[in-house]
Amino acid sequence: MNSAAHTVKINFRTDADTKAQAEELFRVLGLDISTALNMFLKQAIREQGLPIQPALHRIPNEITRKAIAHTEAILAGEIDDDGIPYDPERGIDALLDD
Repeated sequence: MNSAAHTVKINFRTDADTKAQAEELFRVLGLDISTALNMFLKQAIREQGLPIQPALHRIPNEITRKAIAHTEAILAGEIDDDGIPYDPERGIDALLDD
């Protein structure tokens, strides 16, 4: 028997607002909710884990920590707003050079 041809039904509960938002997102992406949930399941199987990263707190990387500290210093009046424009040719690292 070809397992790809044999499908089973899964009942799944969520609140109406989450369903509506997900359906709209998936519609924009050209997917229906069934296809999106199948993608989630197949990705979980492939990765042998959740294809999302549940976390209580996101830990920013060093570049992001520097940008946050710089912004907080400006907001606290510790340094002047330097208004450094972003240059895509130089990248984000150029904004964080000391």
